[in-house]
Amino acid sequence: MGRATLTKLGSLTPPSSLTRTWRQILVDRRALAGDSVIVGNALKTVDTCDLKAVSASKRAAHARLPTIAGRRGFKDCANVGLSSEG
Repeated sequence: MGRATLTKLGSLTPPSSLTRTWRQILVDRRALAGDSVIVGNALKTVDTCDLKAVSASKRAAHARLPTIAGRRGFKDCANVGLSSEG
């Protein structure tokens, strides 16, 4: 998910009952977007330490998204792009 999409999603105002969940989804999605930049730089410099760290971070975010979002009915939203970002 790109930064422009995340900016648009971040500008939405969810119902108050969903605010905490929505913010956590956006935090995880932003982390995944930032990780993509780190991966690109690590590949250019062949930095396997950065690649391993980012890989662990991405796995953790991917594991959290369906759980966090599923509790509030964001099942499909949480899974968007997971297969292509892994």
